[in-house]
Amino acid sequence: MKKINIAIDGPSGVGKSTISNFISKKYGLKFINTGSFYRAVAYYFYEKYNKNLELIANEQFVLDNWKIEYISLDENGNVLLQNKNVSDKLRMDEISWWASYVSKYKIIRKQIVDFLQAYAAKNKGIIMDGRDTTSVVLKDAELKIFLWASPEIRAKRRLKQNKELGYSSDYEQLLNEIKKRDFQDMNREHDPLYKTEDSVLIDSTDLTFEQVTEKVSSLIDERVKDE
Repeated sequence: MKKINIAIDGPSGVGKSTISNFISKKYGLKFINTGSFYRAVAYYFYEKYNKNLELIANEQFVLDNWKIEYISLDENGNVLLQNKNVSDKLRMDEISWWASYVSKYKIIRKQIVDFLQAYAAKNKGIIMDGRDTTSVVLKDAELKIFLWASPEIRAKRRLKQNKELGYSSDYEQLLNEIKKRDFQDMNREHDPLYKTEDSVLIDSTDLTFEQVTEKVSSLIDERVKDE
C-alpha cells in the first residue's frame, strides 16, 4: 500500500488515540499522539516537583525549567521523557487536565510543533492525532479527519475507560472537566481547536468503534487509490 500521512483532530476524550492506534496497526502506519507531548511536559513537572502540578499555571516557571530536548520518540512512536518511556503514565486525568495549561503557552507549542513537523518531513506513513493536528501540525496530510462526539458520550466513555484501568471517577466531574476543556481548547489564543474546511467530519456520538474504524478505513482506501 502507498504510504500517506493522516491527521485526526477533535476534542478531548473523543477516541482519537484509540481509533488512530487501531488504524496504524491495520495499515502499517506509525502512530503519533501529539497530546502526549504536552502531557509529557506536565508529567515532567509532576514527577520532578513532588506532584505539584499547580506550578504549571506559572508560564515563566515552565519556560525556565523545561527543555524540548527532554523529549524524543522511539521506533514505535512512543514519547520518551529523558529517554524513558512514560506512555503509561500520561493518561491520568490530572495530567491530561494540566497539560491543557502547557498547551496554551506559545513557546511550548512552537517547540512541539517544530519537533513534530520536522519528524513528519523525514517520514511517510504517519497517523497523527491531537487537537490542531489538521490545522497546524500536519496541515499537508493527504487525509484529515475531525472526530466528534457529544460531551455526555465522551464522559461516559472516559468513565468506562478509567474503571477498566482501575481509576475511580465521577461522571458529573468528568463531564464538567470535558466541557471546560472544550471551551478552553476552542477559545485559546494560540491554535484553537476547530474543523478545517478540508477535514472530513465523523460524528461518533451514535457510532460503535467498529463503525468509526470502517468509515476511517474507507476514507484511507479512497485516498490511497487517488495517490
